[in-house]
Amino acid sequence: MGRTGLSKKELRHRRRPTARQLDEVFWLEEERVVSEDWVVRYHNRLLKRERQSRHWAPARSRELVRENEAGAVAIHYHGQRVGFREGKASIALVEGRGAAPSPAPPSPPLRRNLPPAANHPWRLGFQQRKMVHVSGPT
Repeated sequence: MGRTGLSKKELRHRRRPTARQLDEVFWLEEERVVSEDWVVRYHNRLLKRERQSRHWAPARSRELVRENEAGAVAIHYHGQRVGFREGKASIALVEGRGAAPSPAPPSPPLRRNLPPAANHPWRLGFQQRKMVHVSGPT
């Protein structure tokens, strides 16, 4: 018995995988998100999804983009192959610069929990607050 759990005789007589079976196995896969205009971006290529339904829009859904050794690309959604066409790249993509990334939003200033001031209403006792509330602020 070998590592596969099969005897040498079984391994010798096992059928060799076909080229189609091997082609289905050796794909690079990356998960991508569909934009609002039904475009999936993959390695500076814009892949425009074709409509499958008249009412359902796939925006913000996650799809699997697969590429084989020969460079053929396929898009899969829920295990089904989806049709697409390659769109024209923008000028920035053609020149090799890539799209300019949007700047990160500024981080908010760090606020520490400071104790309230000495004259803050929270510092007053219940009876004093009651009197301030009834008489009104002066």
